[in-house]
Amino acid sequence: MTEWKDNLIIEEFQASKQSTLDAYEEEAKFMYVKQKDEDTMMSTVVLNIIQNIQITVERVYLRIEDPYPFALGILIPSIIVRTADPNYNIEGKLDSTRPEIAFKVARIDGLSIFMERDEGEVNIDDIIGVTANP
Repeated sequence: MTEWKDNLIIEEFQASKQSTLDAYEEEAKFMYVKQKDEDTMMSTVVLNIIQNIQITVERVYLRIEDPYPFALGILIPSIIVRTADPNYNIEGKLDSTRPEIAFKVARIDGLSIFMERDEGEVNIDDIIGVTANP
């Protein structure tokens, strides 16, 4: 008959538990380093996209009509957003010493806000005065 040794069983259990914890900790460290590298690469890509993106939106026409003969709207023939240098020169070089800051210049041409009380139809081309290129 074997003698029951409480201390031996507790020590074996503690050693098994500690080795399991160490294994999980090593795996977590590896996952953290891997995730950190992926985050750094992803943030670099996103930052590069933000610094270089240039946007042009044309012919924005928003009209809200009420069941009564009433309409409220906004008309923007063009919105242009361009990347600029720290002095807001569109032609300038980007500031590579501070990559986390992106300088943008926005230009909105011909902003109009209107209110109508007429029930007639409105064509955006008539309002803007633009015809399609043949």
